[in-house]
Amino acid sequence: MQEIIETKTNNKEYSDERLEGFKKNILNIIKKHQETISNLTNHVGPENTVSVDEKNSETTDEELHSVVKNKQTIILLKEKVRDLENALKRIENKTYGTCRLTGKLINPARLDLIPEVRFDIPPKRN
Repeated sequence: MQEIIETKTNNKEYSDERLEGFKKNILNIIKKHQETISNLTNHVGPENTVSVDEKNSETTDEELHSVVKNKQTIILLKEKVRDLENALKRIENKTYGTCRLTGKLINPARLDLIPEVRFDIPPKRN
């Protein structure tokens, strides 16, 4: 299978087959993140919402810390899902995997590890 193809304007892009593989990976990650968000939201729900000002004598510091940590995790996962959904849009318009800075293809191993990445790692200078 040819992973990289050359376009009419001499730009390179990933083949449709390779893009489909990236898409499957991204969709799996989104599904896992959404499940985690759902589980954490159920755990942190309104009954567990406690602000520092509202903290009562029955709420321990550990419980408060847990709620805050879970809420932060939910925010980070929602941002990650948004970035992954944007990556899906780039797959659809065939710009996925192209470095926004250099215009060159990003290493597929990097895309497998960080599928929402938009920039390649610059080469080390000696």
